[in-house]
Amino acid sequence: MGCTHSKQVAATPPAHNAPQPQEQRVPLDHTDDPVAALDFELSAPMLVSRCRAGGEVDLSNKMIRAIHVGALGEAVSRYGVKGLDLGHNQLGAEGAAALANLLRANGSLASLDLQSNQIGDEGAKALAAGVAASGSLATLYLNANKIGDAGAKALAVAVAASGSLAVFVLYGNQIGDEGAKALAAAVAASGSLAALALDDNQIGDEGAKALAAAVAASGSLATLGLGGNRIADEGAKALAAAVAASGSLALKDLYMGDSLRKNAYLVAACEAKGVGLR
Repeated sequence: MGCTHSKQVAATPPAHNAPQPQEQRVPLDHTDDPVAALDFELSAPMLVSRCRAGGEVDLSNKMIRAIHVGALGEAVSRYGVKGLDLGHNQLGAEGAAALANLLRANGSLASLDLQSNQIGDEGAKALAAGVAASGSLATLYLNANKIGDAGAKALAVAVAASGSLAVFVLYGNQIGDEGAKALAAAVAASGSLAALALDDNQIGDEGAKALAAAVAASGSLATLGLGGNRIADEGAKALAAAVAASGSLALKDLYMGDSLRKNAYLVAACEAKGVGLR
């Protein structure tokens, strides 16, 4: 998100009666709630002020939309923001595309939370290009964004290409077996991914089998979440076999939810390898 230069200060102060510059406002377009607008009236100076301290910046639940991303990106880059929480806003696919441009240009952002932003498959496809290009992004939350197999496939390409992404949260989406297979291939190819949350999706036994092979092949994946999917005994057996057969297992915690955490095959394999089954 680009601009790193600062404004030049005028050499002399303005004349006493000279008109003062108006604050550049980025409006909350099309809102029907004047109370909400008064509660958080977005403006470019406000976004800058929130980012000025750098570090972690929380802008969740603020009705932020695609139109606001340009000013926000300027501030994130200028002040070296490390963590940005934009969860529960209204970014949509257009906002995700704008954030992809931020990720391409930014060298400081390590954590980005975009949960519950109605990003969908098209937004996920657009964002994936930025994730792949980022050399700093280590943590990405995309949970509850109506992302299906098409979006998951695009994001999988980004995971495989990224040398920095370590934590990827995708629970509560609409990812099925095809998306899981693509993400499994990315897990196996990634040297940095340590945690992948795919709970509460639509993954069945075929997707579980692919992820089982990825667990066995990965040298970095320590945590995998698969609870609340459509995985039955066949998928559980595949996961158990992968855990049991791996000679250099990186996996430390496997989240399978109430339905499968007492599965006899998984219990035996995880106990033998010291994997926490939750």
